[in-house]
Amino acid sequence: MCRRFTLTTQRKTAFSALKGYEGGFCEETIVPKRRALCLRKEEGSYSIFYPSFGYPLFEKEVVNARIETIEEKSLFRDDYKNRRLLVPVSGFFEYDKEKKLHYFTEEKNKLFYLAGIYHNNNFVILTEKPSLLVYACHPRRPRCFAKKDKDLFLSLTKNKEDWLGREKVTLVDHNQEQLSLFQ
Repeated sequence: MCRRFTLTTQRKTAFSALKGYEGGFCEETIVPKRRALCLRKEEGSYSIFYPSFGYPLFEKEVVNARIETIEEKSLFRDDYKNRRLLVPVSGFFEYDKEKKLHYFTEEKNKLFYLAGIYHNNNFVILTEKPSLLVYACHPRRPRCFAKKDKDLFLSLTKNKEDWLGREKVTLVDHNQEQLSLFQ
């Protein structure tokens, strides 16, 4: 379950030309209830906004939504159809069964995106079954997109089937002693 991710200050500046950008507005490490720099597409143009991570639900925060059931769950259905976003990240964290923290980045240390949906001023991250590398530490992973594929997800005319089978971002676990050949 993705509950913590990072976007370095250096990488935030890549979005400075977009509508809504506010340089120092969000922190580098994002956890539930904190605001994050997010990308959405409105009327054919990209814009930046800063929603809070997690949907408040009673006294809990829901931070993830399963891709497999997103169109069925009433909490997420309308947001998936009408309010998609991408969260640019440098990497994300997952805990394994022994509570050891693992940090995953793109294999060439490039910026990548986590898929999400939003409602009002809150967002959740979409998760899927993991690759072998991530599965070694956690049974779910955030759905990641490379920069070249961001329109596939943000376009509201695209269905899950249009982007689900696309090539995923190849990840590296910085806590592994050897880099895995598996993604």
